[in-house]
Amino acid sequence: HHSHFLFVPGPADASLGPQSLLHRPPLANVFTAELRGTLEHCHLLPNPARFQLGGQTAIVYREDVLTRTKLAALAPPNIAECDDVHRHLVETMLLQGHLCPVPLAQTASYAPSALLLDAAPDL
Repeated sequence: HHSHFLFVPGPADASLGPQSLLHRPPLANVFTAELRGTLEHCHLLPNPARFQLGGQTAIVYREDVLTRTKLAALAPPNIAECDDVHRHLVETMLLQGHLCPVPLAQTASYAPSALLLDAAPDL
């Protein structure tokens, strides 16, 4: 009774908009009517989605950012210096304050501000 279900569209999900957009609207009601009728707390969110969880903001972003970043990179990360490429990607995203740290000309987004991350506190 206290569970909430969050549905965020991914790159391969049916959408009413172009599949190439990085900011996707929530799944269409026509696709989710039965699901929403079955689940009491069903939330259809856009991609990326921001929501409050325990007093903190959480972000869910369903996209293959690693592949996009590798394709856009002028020089790939040095594996000898960075043994975990996923950690390197997360650090890059946090340092740049953007969910898709590639040039805007290489991304299709109708809401580029939705891909921005809040600045990390300077501790």
